[in-house]
Amino acid sequence: MSVLTGQVAVVTGGRGDIGAAIVDALAASGAAVAVGDIAPLPTAHDMSGPSVVHEIVDVTDPAAVSAWIDRVERDIGPPTIVIPAAATATAATPLSMTAEQWTAELSADLNAPFFVTTEAARRMITAGLPGRIVMIGSWAGHAPHVHVPGYSVAKAGLRMLTKLLAIELAPHQILVNEVAIGVVDAGVSRKTFRTHPELRARSEQIAPVRRLVGIDEVTSQVLNLCAPDLHSMTGSTILLDGGMSLRTAFTDAGEDDRP
Repeated sequence: MSVLTGQVAVVTGGRGDIGAAIVDALAASGAAVAVGDIAPLPTAHDMSGPSVVHEIVDVTDPAAVSAWIDRVERDIGPPTIVIPAAATATAATPLSMTAEQWTAELSADLNAPFFVTTEAARRMITAGLPGRIVMIGSWAGHAPHVHVPGYSVAKAGLRMLTKLLAIELAPHQILVNEVAIGVVDAGVSRKTFRTHPELRARSEQIAPVRRLVGIDEVTSQVLNLCAPDLHSMTGSTILLDGGMSLRTAFTDAGEDDRP
């Protein structure tokens, strides 16, 4: 029997590389997976079979989220795993970012995870079921990324939301944790690297481990946090950034002399 057999997972952002990989990993581990995304599933990616159901959902709309979770509960069962992976990032500076961009970004990157996780958690509590919530965060949540200010602020808020939910949900055996990711060899980064290979080389050089984060590393950590035999880890952040956030003016001194 697969480790997640009998579990019902809801995942947002299943259209992206990371979200799709998480969906595949959950399904391969035996979970029934409901995927919610604003856009239809790309035909190039196969998430077929009875264990995965994809639906177009605007997760920034709390009413739409509630209706979606209603359908998941009716058709599959009460959710026991929640992974809000949907996110967006606008390249700008704090002063050049428009009010509309700022509002939209916080809506997608912070409000939506709040709507999805709290709605699903209420169902778990009502059903008397233990659960796992895994936030997909970023090292931008603690290391200022001035070129994506909305994303950076939203991810900082997501980390605090993780801690607050962890406290409230712990008595119900619902564990809430975060996987904070650095530069991943997937999605927007991979597309950028194809046209600007020098940026990939620079990113690899910046990371102390001298490599980008692999998407399989992300899914592995997510699955670990969803494991039924995990009972005591909650409110924690797994930092998966290749050591990038360790860099400071002091640690970088003399780096050209490193082997």
